[in-house]
Amino acid sequence: MNKYEILLEDVKTRLDDFRYNHVCSVYRESAALADIFSLEENDRDTLLTSAVLHDIAKPYDKKGQFELAEELGISITGDDKESYKTIHAITGAKLAKKLYPDDATEAVCDCIRWHCTGKADMKLTEKLLFLADYIEPTRKFDDCIALRKYFYSLLEDGIDRYEALDKALIFAYDLTIRQLIDDGANIHTETVKARNFLLKRY
Repeated sequence: MNKYEILLEDVKTRLDDFRYNHVCSVYRESAALADIFSLEENDRDTLLTSAVLHDIAKPYDKKGQFELAEELGISITGDDKESYKTIHAITGAKLAKKLYPDDATEAVCDCIRWHCTGKADMKLTEKLLFLADYIEPTRKFDDCIALRKYFYSLLEDGIDRYEALDKALIFAYDLTIRQLIDDGANIHTETVKARNFLLKRY
């Protein structure tokens, strides 16, 4: 088994079957994206490792997320507190470092940290994990299917891959924001900043 398969075996003991299947699919999607973007070895390792570990804190419910944050010395405030479904990205980055110190580099933890909300001026690996998590094939939500079709159609049309990625992220942020509005839920300011940052480029 390679490094990622070994990690997956351990992660499997911490997740239910549904979440584990999602993680495996994000890993495969990330590997495909790593090939599309011709990632160098270090960046490829960052992306694939973060794909395996990105939902390590997902099993905790709302109360559990706050308890885990306290245990890990994290203060959850502001939009993070109001957008509790994204807290697992914050706790997950810290938990990954605690559980897998040899694998969870700073770059890996940054990918995990921003895989839900996004942020302005993301690194390539951070963008790719965000996208892979959204479009992996086991996700059957209409928005996920639409985003996957949109991104790959841009590539098929010959759009520069980096431009296609940024446009796909803008579309993803649009979909997320619309859904949050429909749900009457808090819109994380980091998502707005991420969207606006990319909009200025096109």
